[in-house]
Formats: sequence, structure tokens, C-alpha cells
Amino acid sequence: MYKHILVPVDGSQQSEKALEHAVRLAEALQADTQITVLHVTPPIVLNEPEINVDRTDCRRSGQSYLQGGSS
Repeated sequence: MYKHILVPVDGSQQSEKALEHAVRLAEALQADTQITVLHVTPPIVLNEPEINVDRTDCRRSGQSYLQGGSS
């Protein structure tokens, strides 16, 4: 039925529940279903003061999320 499920996550409880649901759905299908987790960050607004975004921290946060930890 589904070959690929995309799950955007942002660290919120709602996105964690969505990821859990996607995993349960993939297991229920008993098929070769791939889950892609997309870690999203809040948008940067141009008229706000400059925000220094550290890509290393973003990557670390995403990896921690995938491993089940929190950052």
C-alpha cells in the first residue's frame, strides 16, 4: 500500500506522536515501507534581529531525536 512515509518532526509532543503512528502504520502494513524523518526548524524572519543558526547544533539535535533522546 504505502512504500514511503514522510514524517516531519520538530521536537513537539504532537510530532513525536505522529512518528509513533507512522512506525505503527509501517509495521501493520507488513511490507517494505520506508520512513523518512524530516527534522524541521522554525522559520527565520528577515525583519527580526539576526539569529545565529549553528548547523552543527541542528544536526546534533536531529540525530539525538532519531536516537530517541532529547536535546
